Amino acid sequence: PPADPDALCAALIRLIENPEQRKRLGNIARQTAASYTWDVYAQSVAALYEKFPASSSEPPRFADTYDEHMAPRPIMWKARQKLEQASLVVRAHRRCIGGASDSRWLRFPFYHHVFSDERRGFARHMDEMRKYGEFISLDQAVSLLESGTAIDGRYFCLTFDDGFRNTLSNGLPILMERNIPAAIFVVSDLIVNRAGDHSPEHDRFFGPHRRPTTFLTWEDCRILIESGMTIGSHSARHRRFVTLSDEEAEQELSASKKRIEERLGVPCAHFCCPWGKPGRDFVVERDPILAQRLGYRSFLTTKWGHMSGGESPYAIRRVGLLARYGLAQLHYFLSM
Repeated sequence: PPADPDALCAALIRLIENPEQRKRLGNIARQTAASYTWDVYAQSVAALYEKFPASSSEPPRFADTYDEHMAPRPIMWKARQKLEQASLVVRAHRRCIGGASDSRWLRFPFYHHVFSDERRGFARHMDEMRKYGEFISLDQAVSLLESGTAIDGRYFCLTFDDGFRNTLSNGLPILMERNIPAAIFVVSDLIVNRAGDHSPEHDRFFGPHRRPTTFLTWEDCRILIESGMTIGSHSARHRRFVTLSDEEAEQELSASKKRIEERLGVPCAHFCCPWGKPGRDFVVERDPILAQRLGYRSFLTTKWGHMSGGESPYAIRRVGLLARYGLAQLHYFLSM
């Protein structure tokens, strides 16, 4: 059935276990492929481009759903995403066979958004994770790492990157209902004064291949803090730190921290690096040290994996998730 990862996974396993069926389907696929030529492909692409309207100078229509947000993406990107998701389902099944690890760990799952069509999936994720560990705040998680002792338990520390407003409108009610703390990392120059405000800086952030969605306001951030959430820095302008000079990198860190603290009246103690891959997106030997010197307690990356006792809070590994992932896919990430 469409949109059923578990059924797809089961079908792929049956195919793996049945060589005759694999051979038969392979022959059918080769015959089908032979009916396509480059001329046919070129004609279909030309017809597809004719369906797209000319660019418009009208203000952007904000995306309310994930599909709307990704609608401008090229067709080939969407096809690749479908293939990657199918591959992930197969890998998820293989990793889930042995069940959850019995080891003690601290995991940092992170999301970017909870669109209106992702609320149900996000709630399922929270309920499923709670079966395997306890949710703790970022302050508590960093204190565990700072203690230098072994982690006695299994913990999740939930974070959000970029500061989209749907983390408040769609995510917060689900978190509050389950008493789950989270940290939201905001790009200080992209926070707006009124809901729905839009600027050229926002256009630069989204680029041509994503339909814009709205950012948090400063009042929204205060509501999140009053609800028990943490607001951290995701830099001032969401620039790739590896391309910045020492002075520019320090400015991104310090300006964001200062503005957040001035506007919200609370310490900004945690930093999450934009894009976040060590060596590719930030300078490993420089940027975490800069963050520590400027008063941040932590430096979060997007390097995959979990954390163990005694590891540095200035090299926190996380695992990125989409709320639209099925439970089999979620289990795959939980096993990392």
